[in-house]
Amino acid sequence: MSGTQEASQTMIHVRSGIAALATVLCLCGCTKRFDGKIEKVVDGDSLVAVDEDGERWRVRLGGIDAPEVGQPFGDVATTRLGALVSGREVRVRILEKRGTRIVVGKVTIGDEDDVVIPLLQEGLAWVYPAQADLVSGGDSERYVGAQDQARANGRGFWRDPESRPPWEFRRLKDLRPGADKLKR
Repeated sequence: MSGTQEASQTMIHVRSGIAALATVLCLCGCTKRFDGKIEKVVDGDSLVAVDEDGERWRVRLGGIDAPEVGQPFGDVATTRLGALVSGREVRVRILEKRGTRIVVGKVTIGDEDDVVIPLLQEGLAWVYPAQADLVSGGDSERYVGAQDQARANGRGFWRDPESRPPWEFRRLKDLRPGADKLKR
């Protein structure tokens, strides 16, 4: 085989490899983000969005944990999230896939308005340590700053010295995060 033929064969193999990789990525459903509309707010950190193709996505807000239903401020957090997003056009950046159209994501209204910031500023969500690795450095700093501001001003559940984070509440109640709450 001549050098030209070998180079041609190498290029064919490279192109075949790139095509195979692209196919695998598409089949994995590795969508990084989607635009859609909020159909339903499940609780203070979970919602259902419908993308531009009409597909329903279950989205848990990344980086935060809001009080559970039945926990103090759980209903208030749910109502506030509803006021922020219900019926709105949003962009969901997928941080982690948990199943077919079930994701942890960053939800913004437009390109800038991160919906978790008001929840943190109003003392209606905690920064969630279990998801720290999913959140970018800049977002992480903003989230901690918003939470610190709410704590310093005694907003929301920070008024109550007995307030406990949802992950402790679930542990005491023997509930798993996200268990069955998106099926309602």
